[in-house]
Amino acid sequence: MFRGVERKAFYTLERVWFTREAISSKADICRYLRTSIPIRGRVTISESLETVLTDLTVPIEEILSRATKTIKYEVNKCEKEEIAISFYTSEDLKNDKTILDEFEKAYLDFAKTINVKMVDDAYQRSKINNAVVCDTIMLSKAVKDNVEVFHVYFCGGKETCLCYSVSNYRDDDSKRNLAGRMNKLLHVKDMKWFKGHGFTIYDWGNISSSQTPNGIDKFKLSFGGEVTTLYNSFVGNTIKGKLLVMLLKLKGGI
Repeated sequence: MFRGVERKAFYTLERVWFTREAISSKADICRYLRTSIPIRGRVTISESLETVLTDLTVPIEEILSRATKTIKYEVNKCEKEEIAISFYTSEDLKNDKTILDEFEKAYLDFAKTINVKMVDDAYQRSKINNAVVCDTIMLSKAVKDNVEVFHVYFCGGKETCLCYSVSNYRDDDSKRNLAGRMNKLLHVKDMKWFKGHGFTIYDWGNISSSQTPNGIDKFKLSFGGEVTTLYNSFVGNTIKGKLLVMLLKLKGGI
């Protein structure tokens, strides 16, 4: 489990990741994320989601043995392409804010290009900044021939979750295949990094459906992880928090 409090305009929000039970919190609202069971409470909104989990306690070779032939081939090919890979912890991001600025530009340019509101809405710099302050973030980056691939994770304890993934090849469509290979290789390098730092669970982020997967779902499933149901919840703690959660419920959900 890991947690962090963010001060909003007129209330406080505590995000709590990867837990099996409610915690004691002074925040107005607790946002439980990726819990193994629904969090219960008198004023609560919960939703179930599907994700893919990779077990990092086994050797990387065994993890890759479960991946598809395409993943194995492209990762092996990309290993020979002299890709520059960097990892940035919370401390690194505190000391050099330009790293997050570069990621932000790549992500917002991507969102603008595909013009999908859900993708645009998913980005919250305040949420990322809070993760930096709470020491619960890692950003990785792969670079070659002016192509950059970024992954952003929220992590703590022994678990990590992929929150954002973006590449900036879109100014040069001929780089699409290279960006795809770099993305696959970066995931493998990320898993190695997390495994080396004592993490045991690599969460690929939500998938829309394991039964009728879309393109992104198929990509996440192609690494051979286990499809798992998790839960996200809002719980009102204070009178203010309960009123806000009740209003959110009236609006139709999370």
